[in-house]
Amino acid sequence: MQPPIGSGCPTSCWGFNNFGQLGDGTTENKRAPTQVGVAASWSAVAANATHTCGVKDGRLYCWGAGGSGQLGVFGVYPVLWNE
Repeated sequence: MQPPIGSGCPTSCWGFNNFGQLGDGTTENKRAPTQVGVAASWSAVAANATHTCGVKDGRLYCWGAGGSGQLGVFGVYPVLWNE
């Protein structure tokens, strides 16, 4: 079981990863939980089929597919979202 978000433990994702939506720096599908980026304390995470966003230190990061502009850029690592 994954510890609660914001508990100081890494956040993990698994499943399809063809757009880098798991945030581990690859586009390989994962059957087991894989740590998201290097942050140990995400205060919130929201996942979609092709992209994911998370809040760390009050800043919004997104990763995965961004073909409709939802990320601002394409990234397989968490990317700071700029307005």
